[in-house]
Amino acid sequence: MSRTRLAHTAGYALALVALTNAISLLDRNILAILAPRIKHDLGIGDAEMGLLYGTVFALFYALFSLPLGRLADGWVRTRLLAITLGFWSLATALAAAANGFALLALSRLGVGLGEGAAQPAGFSLAFDHYAKPRRGFATGVIAAAIALGLGGSFVLGG
Repeated sequence: MSRTRLAHTAGYALALVALTNAISLLDRNILAILAPRIKHDLGIGDAEMGLLYGTVFALFYALFSLPLGRLADGWVRTRLLAITLGFWSLATALAAAANGFALLALSRLGVGLGEGAAQPAGFSLAFDHYAKPRRGFATGVIAAAIALGLGGSFVLGG
C-alpha cells in the first residue's frame, strides 16, 4: 500500500474515532442538561435522574469498558466499534420512546454498554494507524473531539 494511501486511511480512521468519541460525550452530557425537561415530561424526580446518569449509565459503562477493551485487543476493532455503535444507537433511539423511568433506564443501560467500547477500541484503532512518534497527535485529536462533543451538548441541549 502506498504511503499516501496509508496516510489517508490513518486520517479516515482517526476522524471516525474522534467523531465517535465526540458523539459519546455529547450523548452522555445532554441528559444532565435536559434533566428538568425530562423530569417534567416523565414525572420523575431527582433521585431517578441521579440513577439514570449515575448508577445505571456509569456502572454499565465501567463494567463493559474492561471486557470490551480486552475484546478490542484480540478481535477486529472496526467490527467491534461498528457493533457497539449500532447497539448504542438503538439504545439511544429507545430513549425517544420512553414513557417512564423504566424504559429510559433500560435505554441508558444500553448506551452505557455500547459506549463502553468507544474509548478502548477507538484509541486502540487509532494507535494501529499511527506510529509511536505520532500517537500524541492522534490522542490530541480525540481529546479535542471529546471536548467539542461536550460543548456541543450545551449548544444542542439549550
